[in-house]
Amino acid sequence: MELEEILQQQVEIDQLFDHLVKVHKIALLGDDNNNSSNQKIKDNLSLNNIRHDITVCLNDFNVLNNMLISYDGKIKGDIDFLRKAKISISKMKQRQNELQRKQNEWNYTTEVIEKEHLASQPSNGNSIEIKTSYRYKMNKYIEMVGIDNTSLSQEPTNDVDNSKVINDDVELTGTQTKKALHLLDESYNEIQNEIKALDTLMNNLKKDASFIEKERRQKLGYIKLQQRQFDHELNSLETNINDLLNKCGLVLPSNVGVPISQKLFHLSLYWNEQRKRKLKEENGDIINHSDEFIDLKIKELKDQLTHRKSNSSKLLADKKLWEDCVTNLEELEDYLNQVLAMDQTILPSKLIQKISIKIDYLESLLRYTENVKIKELIDDEIYSLKMACKELSPKRTQISQTSENKDDNSNRDKTYKIHSTFHINPITNTSAPFVVGKSPPKIGISHDYTKSTSHTTNKKNE
Repeated sequence: MELEEILQQQVEIDQLFDHLVKVHKIALLGDDNNNSSNQKIKDNLSLNNIRHDITVCLNDFNVLNNMLISYDGKIKGDIDFLRKAKISISKMKQRQNELQRKQNEWNYTTEVIEKEHLASQPSNGNSIEIKTSYRYKMNKYIEMVGIDNTSLSQEPTNDVDNSKVINDDVELTGTQTKKALHLLDESYNEIQNEIKALDTLMNNLKKDASFIEKERRQKLGYIKLQQRQFDHELNSLETNINDLLNKCGLVLPSNVGVPISQKLFHLSLYWNEQRKRKLKEENGDIINHSDEFIDLKIKELKDQLTHRKSNSSKLLADKKLWEDCVTNLEELEDYLNQVLAMDQTILPSKLIQKISIKIDYLESLLRYTENVKIKELIDDEIYSLKMACKELSPKRTQISQTSENKDDNSNRDKTYKIHSTFHINPITNTSAPFVVGKSPPKIGISHDYTKSTSHTTNKKNE
């Protein structure tokens, strides 16, 4: 039988036992409120069967508790699993923290890196100094011919030949013209060389830029690869932690519980990101407190083990206590049936004495149980016996004296006709393990035996 079935049967038997306690009181003592339905129940019930059912219930409690104890191995296994799960989750959480710390080291933030590197670099940075010598000769030429006689002061047109434009204000001799041309040639050659040098510098800068871009792409790709590896391992750890917590009985929230209509209504990427972020925060909070949950779970299972073992001895003691009570009631019933069958003229004081002994014994049984329901059952039986003693007391017993021998009656032992509500039936054995047997020891004076004892005394006189 599965554990859940045992627990369900335990609840059902407990409810039945509560009902039997109430019915036992009604069948034994009647209904103080004179409820017609309860009176009908009393008339149709056999106290013998009720006692038997109570015994069976107590036995079932003991059997089911023993069955639960047989699951102690499973509970101990669950406790061992929870302990190992707690250790595993703790290690995985430590690994998570370590991975997150490393992942943060691989996070590329330009602003942070720039601040870190600029702090260690010279304030002026790297500079390239370019020296040119052509301007000196060019300026010498301009001074020689005058700036107005250069192309700087002329606006070239498509229909004018610039070579034919001559400023009449300055006339150069042949020697001066050749010297001016010589300055231009040297200036031109120098500037060409410097352009080549700048071209070379530009090419080098372009090569450096190409190298930097290539290296940058490689490093960015490597960083992304590391980030993906960290994410993969972190996701794997999170999945393992969630699975373990789920097996421990702690289910984490997820997107599974989101209604379809809500998913369709919130299709934006922003909402999805917000949802993921919120779930991640909730899961993180739960995981952070998972140790406390597992500790409570282990404590609960340990309490179950302790309670079942201690409860086992209590249930067995309660069952034996009730069986002892019923056995004593049966012994009293057998005695009263035998005495009343052999001698209807027995003195009530003798019956009261016998019943009182049983009352004292039943009261002593109450000290050995803490079960409120068992105490109520025995108290009801004790109350019934006390009521029987009250019915048998001389003040309540109906005595009839003979009218013919009134003077002699004072010197004769008084006898009483006593009738008991016990049915004088033999106790039959049955195969059922907990058959209690006979009807209740309810004792009273019957009106059928209230007549005078004169017939007996008359026969003796005759």
